[in-house]
Amino acid sequence: MKKITAAIGVQNDTQTAEDGTKNMFINFDEDEDEEDIESQEARARVLRKYDQAQVVENVIENEKVRAENAKNLYEDRLEQWKRDYYRVSNEEQLLTFSTMHMLILCILDKTGETRVGA
Repeated sequence: MKKITAAIGVQNDTQTAEDGTKNMFINFDEDEDEEDIESQEARARVLRKYDQAQVVENVIENEKVRAENAKNLYEDRLEQWKRDYYRVSNEEQLLTFSTMHMLILCILDKTGETRVGA
């Protein structure tokens, strides 16, 4: 905003209210020639442009919230992937263990040896 006010030849002042909000005041030069209509019109055009601009409040806060949401989504998806991966991995291990156990029992039956735990 300081660049804008400098560009149109006016001074600005920022004051912070008790509730923490910042207010900007534009001070027009009192020594300016009131007859300089061209500069007054140019200044009015610039001020109208910014007066009609859409004000986006708390842009930084909104970006922080968006980044936090993206991080949470990533972590949730990672945790789901881990659960799915290790569930499948554990099922494969159980299947392999169960298959090996059955194979050992079959071998023991065919050799006539006594089953362990039977």
